[in-house]
Amino acid sequence: MKVKTKNLIIVSSYTSYVLLLTFLFIISIPNVHADIISRGYHGIEHCFQVSNLNEYPEYTFISRSFITNIAESVWVNEFLDNNACTKFHRGIQKLQICATKDKINVQELTDANLQDKACSNVLDIKFAGIVRNSNPTQRVVDVLSIDEITDTSLDIKKFKVIYTYDSGKVEELPYTNQDIRPAVPIPSVIFAGRMWIVLSIGALLAIIFIIIWKFIKRKNE
Repeated sequence: MKVKTKNLIIVSSYTSYVLLLTFLFIISIPNVHADIISRGYHGIEHCFQVSNLNEYPEYTFISRSFITNIAESVWVNEFLDNNACTKFHRGIQKLQICATKDKINVQELTDANLQDKACSNVLDIKFAGIVRNSNPTQRVVDVLSIDEITDTSLDIKKFKVIYTYDSGKVEELPYTNQDIRPAVPIPSVIFAGRMWIVLSIGALLAIIFIIIWKFIKRKNE
């Protein structure tokens, strides 16, 4: 009886240990570090446009992106093209748009040289360029809109988001909350995205059961 109790305690401890490792493994899968995309995910295009730049032809526009990665956190400055969709950098955290009537070149795109320009409020941005393999989205475009520009300030807001799917379908959703990107609820995608978790847990439980069964059988021999 004591032997069986001892075996039960050992098996319980072993099971707890395996379950703990399983849990840590599962919750760590979705994480993305540096330039590595986790298994089960793939990269898509995520960019932004300012919809009404052509209404201000006398200005030159610059985007300032705050990028955070393992090595460092930096502001990246780039010229904006009226017709182009500017690609978001991996690790994007914040975005600011500046405007100037002065002639400016690439060498002058420094933080110091932009301090006296008309710059917008800083927008919080969540990178959307990585999705599950089951997600049909192929492209995400955040569209911004300028409300007003003066010599010292620029008012801008998130206007809408455009989703393009692998079927060719395009869907536009307006920003109703500046802090939350509107998302399209796709039941089949949500289910498919979670199905891998169910299958993984089922497979791991089966492995645990086999290990415990063999352990008990070996102890009883």
